[in-house]
Parts: sequence; C-alpha cells; structure tokens
Amino acid sequence: MKKFIAVFILILMTLSFISCGTTEVIDDEDIKTNIEDMYNSDGTVKLISDTNGYEFKLFARRHGANPAELWPEVGAYDRGDKLLLRYKETETAFNCTVLVEEKNVEVVNIQKDVSAGLKCADLIDTDALILSRSAEMLLVALDDIDYDIDLESGKWGSKSQLEVVNIRGLQYGFRSAYWSLPWPSAKGVLYFRPNVLREAQLANPFELYEKRDWTWKQFEVMLSALTFKGETKNDDHYGMCAPTAAILPEVAVLANGGRSVYLDEKDGLYKFGMNDPKVLEALEWVRKLIREDESIKYIADWSTVGHRGFINGLYGFHLEQGWKGFQTGPDNFPMEILEEYAWCSFPIGPNGSYDTVSAVATSENRYFCIPISPDQEYELTLQIIDFMFNPLPGENKDSWQEELYRNYFWDGYDGQQSFKHYLNMVTNARLDYSTTIEQALRSDSKGILSVYQKTINSTKSITEAIAAVQSFVETEINTKLNHIEE
Repeated sequence: MKKFIAVFILILMTLSFISCGTTEVIDDEDIKTNIEDMYNSDGTVKLISDTNGYEFKLFARRHGANPAELWPEVGAYDRGDKLLLRYKETETAFNCTVLVEEKNVEVVNIQKDVSAGLKCADLIDTDALILSRSAEMLLVALDDIDYDIDLESGKWGSKSQLEVVNIRGLQYGFRSAYWSLPWPSAKGVLYFRPNVLREAQLANPFELYEKRDWTWKQFEVMLSALTFKGETKNDDHYGMCAPTAAILPEVAVLANGGRSVYLDEKDGLYKFGMNDPKVLEALEWVRKLIREDESIKYIADWSTVGHRGFINGLYGFHLEQGWKGFQTGPDNFPMEILEEYAWCSFPIGPNGSYDTVSAVATSENRYFCIPISPDQEYELTLQIIDFMFNPLPGENKDSWQEELYRNYFWDGYDGQQSFKHYLNMVTNARLDYSTTIEQALRSDSKGILSVYQKTINSTKSITEAIAAVQSFVETEINTKLNHIEE
C-alpha cells in the first residue's frame, strides 16, 4: 500500500515531556556519549557543564517553500517533537539556551559578522558549496578544536560525505548522521516504474543486479522496448528521461570505471582523467542513446516536464537527484505516483565494477559548520554539538532509516531493494570535487561540464571538447587540489 508522509503524536504528550525534562533512555553502546553521560538513573538529564546561561545559536536553513527540518512546529511529526525535546535536553545539560533561527545563510552573511567582530552563530546549517566558499577565511576546522571526536564513527557522516567538505586536508563540515535531517541524498539515482516494466515484459533491474547482469547492454534493450510514438508528440514514450545535461554523462563515466578527476595513488597527486578511453567510451554511448537510438528524453533544465512524464508513465526510467524521491507537493513523486516507483543504481558499463557506485556526492548536499566568532570557546561549542547530535530521544543510531523506509519506500521486494540501493548510493557516493575545483567544473567553454553538454548538444567530436578544457582544468587541479602554484 502507498506510504503516507505525515506521522502525528499528541501535542500534550510532547509538552509534558519537555516540561519535566525526562525521556526514554537510549540503550545504544555504539554512540560516543553513552547513557551514563547523558542521563541520571531516574531518566532526567544530567548537568554536564554549567555555562551560566550561554546562548547557543543555530542557523537552520529554509529551502524554498519547504519548512526547515531543524525547527519544526510542535506536533507536526514525531521526529520533529523528538528534536525539540533534544534542544530542551541540551539546555538542561549545559544550563544554556538553544536558539534556532531559520535563515538561508550565504557567504556574505558570515563574512559581514566575522569582519565586524560579531558572533554569527555557533552552528550553521547550509549547503556544501557555500560552506566550501567560506571555509578557510570564515569557518573553524574541526581539526583545530581541542575536543576529541571520532570522524570514523559514522555519527558525523560517512567517509564519502565528509570528503565533500574536507578542504585542503581540514574538516570544515559534518552531518548529524544519527538525525539525518534532512535525509541524505546523492546525484544520479535511477528511478523506475515497476508496473511500466512489467507491462512491457521486461526484466526487473534488481534481479539483473543481483545476477551481476545489470549492464549497459541490458539497459539499451529495455530503453528501446519502452520507446515508441504516441498519438501526439506529447504522448511519445521514452525509455528514460534525463532532466539536465550534466547528470547522465557524469554518471555514465563513473559507471564505466572512469573519472573526470582522479587521485593517482602512485605519486599522491590528483590528475585530469578525461583522456581515459573509459571516459570517451561512456560519453560516446550517451551520445548514441540520445542522438541515434532516440530512447532518452533529454530536458535542458530542471523543469517539471520530465517529472510529470515519469509520473504519468511516459518514461520507464528517470535519472535524478536523490532528494526528488522525498520532496512533497505538486509534480513530485511521493505525492503524485499512486503506483510503486523504485530507486536503483545505474547499470554497469563494460569497464565498470559492481564494487563501486556511480552516484555522486554533490555540493548541493546539506552540512553543518562552525563559523569564526570573537572570544568563542570552540571546545564548548563542539561539546554541546556532540551531545546534541546523539540519537534523538527514544531512538538509536539507525532509527532514521526505519522512519525513512516506512514513509517513502514501498513494501515488498522492490521497496526493500530500493532502500538497499539508496543506502549504498548515499553512503558511498563518489566525490565530484565541486567544493574544491568549482571553476573547473563550470559549464562554459573551459569547464568539465561543457564537455558533458557538448556530448549531448553538439556535433563536435568529444575528444576535441576534452582537449579544449584540459589546460584550464589541469591548472585548477594543480592549484586547488595539489597545491602547486603555476
């Protein structure tokens, strides 16, 4: 049956929890701060450090019309109430006040306060790109704070998630992995409609994946079978919709074992990788699917046309961002598709491997960071964050997965496999270096994205397009990643 998103609890129960400062005890030995450190024997919160009313300020990002997940209304949903309760527990544990302000933080906001010697915030929720632009001048690296945290514990994000916001070897950003608010995402999730594939008598991608036969060859057969003309142009069916120029070529390159930028383990230097035959093979394959086979509907922007076509069953597959499977409202999958849709890894190219994923950890993903502030005791700040980021009251470190599966994934084989693929993609997503060599990825004639765009839009040879950007990209790599001044 369809899973609904909203889960409610009684407001009165929540208020009573908050007023007495008690909570269900978390029995989880895997978290850094264990139960004895957080609670007294009667379940009340311990006083960990008396800060004499310190004001701990958190800037919580609001994305478009969606409410900020870090400052929910009381009674809106169960985990939101648990989060509010955690803020109250934190106030008790440190004799402080937790102030959460909804604010879309830009670099200029942080810069203005730092330059004026003012406190911006203790903790900022923003996207990775803004964080990276602010890092070395405006933020504090975790490495420079004299408070021990274990970045390999999973509490602060997976290895690939943390790599996105590791700037010049210093860790400036982190996630609240046990909360997972917002839900983790990655670029390059392949959604499909199981009913559309069944009607066309096509194999299930998950079964092919388990047999290690989820290949480009199999995918081409499926795309061809799902592509046919309708009564009008608006009724034409395509095997897959790709809504932007960048996603499909980038994912195809990774699925074939290529990298646009890679770390050479022999000398420890980052290198330009687009001259690799595996990269060229992937881009030629993408061009063939779109130009010769005409089995992919390519849409040049983020318009809802592609989303609506997938919702209406005109496309069997849809390559997208992971967050698209969570977003509510018109033209979004959870609220519009009344039959099952699934999440899958992209098929493997001739030179690819099932041991790696082709999804990408991008600069659009959300992270926390600590801005520079005058006379700030960063050790105290991180101690408060460490306490706050433990599993929410009554939860363990994996409870967010249960909540996510229950609300957004379908029951049965396809739903279970979808969740398995989703977790693998967001946990092990590949780094695109967009937070370090942002200019090298830009879409004008000098950047890597221009190669991806010309793969689809131009008749120019792909090798010529690669050669046109190589010098500029290599300079950016050497300066920003290898720290070699030209």
